[in-house]
Amino acid sequence: MRTREELSWIKFVSLCVIGAAVVLAAGSAGSGASMADNSKIHLTIGGKTDTEAQLLTKIYTLLLRHAGFNVTEKARLGTNAIVHSAITTGQIDLYPEFTATGLAHLKMKTTHDAEKDYQLVKEGYEKQFHITWLDKSPLNDTYGICTTKQKASELHVTKISELASLAPKMTVASPPDGTSDPNVLPGLKPTYGFTFGKITVVQVALAFDAVKEGKADFNVCYTTMALIPKFNFVLLEDDKNLFPIYLPAPIVRDATLAKAPDIATALNKVAPKLTTEVSQQLQLQVVNGKTVTEVATTWLKSQGLL
Repeated sequence: MRTREELSWIKFVSLCVIGAAVVLAAGSAGSGASMADNSKIHLTIGGKTDTEAQLLTKIYTLLLRHAGFNVTEKARLGTNAIVHSAITTGQIDLYPEFTATGLAHLKMKTTHDAEKDYQLVKEGYEKQFHITWLDKSPLNDTYGICTTKQKASELHVTKISELASLAPKMTVASPPDGTSDPNVLPGLKPTYGFTFGKITVVQVALAFDAVKEGKADFNVCYTTMALIPKFNFVLLEDDKNLFPIYLPAPIVRDATLAKAPDIATALNKVAPKLTTEVSQQLQLQVVNGKTVTEVATTWLKSQGLL
């Protein structure tokens, strides 16, 4: 026969076991409910055409699918203007945008201060477009003027200001946003006092080909592009600070975020991991033949995010 103390101990242990089971069951039910709820929410993600944008779009897509959302990915949707129109008209729910591009859409000027620019676009988009900027990344993919090492050596140029007497007789190849963004080619005249003699608009990767093939003297590039080291190009120093700071962040329609707050939880955790160096390494893998999906998946798994 068990003693009173033994019976009390058995009763205590039994209650603990039952209590733990209830807690586990509740936790499991809660997790399952959250996943089930997310699976009922359909999200459409857009993206721009360059390699970095494709990688960011894929990373967001994979993380949101991992969080249980039903996601349609529209990578390579188009230019800045096209994706901006798509999110403001509700054709897409979110996409990766950059702070300086956001300022241009708001018709605001950069402060050349990363945190101030981020707060300006965050407040401006909320007020004007009802769109939320989630956490920004430290990655800075600003614009640059590039050329081959051979051409830079022949012209004896290492800084943009040194192009003042040369550029009016020369050609630059640029992606469409390089001509539409007032902080890129249109900003050369007020900042540096010159413009190029001829501008050829092509996709950003083809701008490198144009210079390599001698069809253009310089090209507008993004400073994190893997094509710069791959093709042995030189990035001229922006010695008068024309180009603003471009920090990426997911931007989401307020209406979408209200019905799916887990979007912020899923995407904000990747923000601090996306550095300039990470972007260059991921892009280089794509340039060397791996698919965007393969590169993004492998990297997210290496970071413990998938």
